[in-house]
Amino acid sequence: MDMRKQDGITLIEKIATTSNLVVACEKVYKNKGAAGIDGITVYEIDDHMVKYQKAIIAKLLDGTYEPQPVKRVSIPKENGSMRNLGIPVVRDRVVQQAILQII
Repeated sequence: MDMRKQDGITLIEKIATTSNLVVACEKVYKNKGAAGIDGITVYEIDDHMVKYQKAIIAKLLDGTYEPQPVKRVSIPKENGSMRNLGIPVVRDRVVQQAILQII
């Protein structure tokens, strides 16, 4: 199956651009949220992305990007039961947002 669009660019090529990842970073930062298993917070994501952005783009383009495991936490609900949450690392949230922006 040909994955190319009419403009000759695949979806992953559109997703894995510096400009798309920068916008995704900004949106993840504004949304706040807890750190994942790596302990990196949204407040540290700019420095992290500057350091690893080229590697993330390369892994997205060659199909080797793998999200990290999610951090499992339980929070109490009003009725006394617990709600289970999975918190992805911030880098994976940025990649998810970058995908969402294109599709």
